[in-house]
Formats: sequence, structure tokens, C-alpha cells
Amino acid sequence: MPTIEAAIEELWGQSPYLLKEMPDGIEGLLFRQVSPKGVCGKAGIKDEDIMLEANGKKFQRIEPFMTYIRSLKVGTEITFLICNAKGENKKTITIQLEALK
Repeated sequence: MPTIEAAIEELWGQSPYLLKEMPDGIEGLLFRQVSPKGVCGKAGIKDEDIMLEANGKKFQRIEPFMTYIRSLKVGTEITFLICNAKGENKKTITIQLEALK
């Protein structure tokens, strides 16, 4: 089973302090528990970065994103459009899905 070696959370479920930092109207998923030695961590993704897109697809709920990841094969590349929690520093980062251990 493929993995991004990080957890994701829905934006609406975050603490009021973090939500206050986010710009109005931002949509996506929040990276959490990013393993520094995992594919996301090695690519430069950090805890509380926001995934705006994955391979051009937009996700606001965990289940559709997980379904999408599980439909792919280990080794598949995914390009994320991300920004920080303040909506700044938008960039694209490409990772390769790892096998869940």
C-alpha cells in the first residue's frame, strides 16, 4: 500500500490559534506528523504546511485524498502545491510514494 509518510488533517478541525493565522478562503489539507526521514520530510514539507493540490486535484476532506493515494502504485510521483499556514511561500514539491511498512 502506498504512503506519503505523513499524516493529513482537515483545515476546519484545527485549533482556533492556527485557523486565525490562515487567510480567509484557503482550502486544502494540513500536513501533520511529517517524518523528517520520510519522503515528504526529505522533500521539504513541514508540519502545518497546507496541501492546496495533489497532481492538480483539490482535496478538502481526508477520505477522498486517501482513496486517491490508495489508487496509485508505490513509486508513483505526486506533485503537491503547498503553502505555509499563513498562505505564504507557495511552491510545488514532487515526491515518490513509498510502500507502507
